[in-house]
Formats: sequence, structure tokens, C-alpha cells
Amino acid sequence: MVTSVRWSPEAEARSLQVIAYLRSEWSDREAERFIQRADATVRMLMRFPGLSR
Repeated sequence: MVTSVRWSPEAEARSLQVIAYLRSEWSDREAERFIQRADATVRMLMRFPGLSR
């Protein structure tokens, strides 16, 4: 099992842009849902790294 994930600078910047957009155009709730779903996806990829291939 993978123990950590390293985001590229571009991926991290884009993720922060999406969160900022959601907070400005939608709501904090939607931003939190995005964060939770992204976190769940990362955890799934850590558990099953072959899914990304």
C-alpha cells in the first residue's frame, strides 16, 4: 500500500483554484464536498495504486 501521495505543483495549484471558484461562485458546502471527494479518491488510489493505470 502506498503511504503518501505527492501532488505536482500544477495539480495542487489547479485544485486550489477549483476550491476558490466553488467558494466564490457556489458555497463553502460545495467546496467541502469537492475536498471530501478528492480526498476519498486519493485514499482509494493509495490503497489501490493500479487503478490509476
